[in-house]
Amino acid sequence: MALMMMRMAVVGGRGVLCSLHCLSASPSRFVSALARPGQRIVGARPGLKGWQASQRVAVARAGNDEPGGAEVDVSVFRFTLGIPGFDDADLPRLVGVFFGSLLLINHAVSIESMTNAQLTSEVLGLFLAAVACSLPSVGRRLKGGEAGKEGNKGPGRRSVFELARRLSGKQKQELAWGTFALLQNTKTSAVIVWHRGEVVGARGSLGLEGGVQALPQLQKMLNDSPVISSSGPLYVSNGADTKGWPIVPKDAKSILVQPFEGEDGGLILLSYQPRSYSSKDRTWVTMLAEKFSQAFKT
Repeated sequence: MALMMMRMAVVGGRGVLCSLHCLSASPSRFVSALARPGQRIVGARPGLKGWQASQRVAVARAGNDEPGGAEVDVSVFRFTLGIPGFDDADLPRLVGVFFGSLLLINHAVSIESMTNAQLTSEVLGLFLAAVACSLPSVGRRLKGGEAGKEGNKGPGRRSVFELARRLSGKQKQELAWGTFALLQNTKTSAVIVWHRGEVVGARGSLGLEGGVQALPQLQKMLNDSPVISSSGPLYVSNGADTKGWPIVPKDAKSILVQPFEGEDGGLILLSYQPRSYSSKDRTWVTMLAEKFSQAFKT
């Protein structure tokens, strides 16, 4: 039986379709599927006449050296205009400027024979052109801003994705899926998962030493940070890096700590943007933490 999860995100004129293939056999090989940042692209082909680009990403085992570890096949399709140096998110602005200019030219040419109906139509057309010009900015603001994503690539930071070897295959798949979803759907820059006092997963942009495994470094930082002693959710919307907690990277503005049910673990979400988590985001993180908690009980 084949299971497929699909997610479509559209931002300012750009469509991204992520098809997550999950295969089930005996024994079960796949339950969840996720993309891993920085993985090897095994097959990329340009689309027809530059309108479509397709990437196929193979995600191998993360922190899992035993035979039969989970291997995930992820296909990502990007639909773009294929114009070098042009951001497809700015297409509505280009269209608005073009047709707005045509309206102004038409107004200047026919000003002597202008009728009330034509004047009304031109005013409406200019209004729609202005709306089209503003759509890219509104889309970026609703999505959290392109600058926020670039902010993850600061000096001294590196992208990590590690899972503890003691986790079962299903637990690793759940953590891989959940951490990927958090990074994709919120302003989260990094996710840290701990269980029974041990850091069992980390993903995202963190200020860690290069050439050394991330989990041992984070374990030492976690032991010196009081955040895991919180009996309930902890949210610092701004100035998280001023608290003096070793687990919080330099320049991190927001931190959200969501304990698991039974307080035997939890999630630490870090962001380099202030006020990163709305009440809706925090509710969703709570539900995701419950899902992780159930996975650790199996």
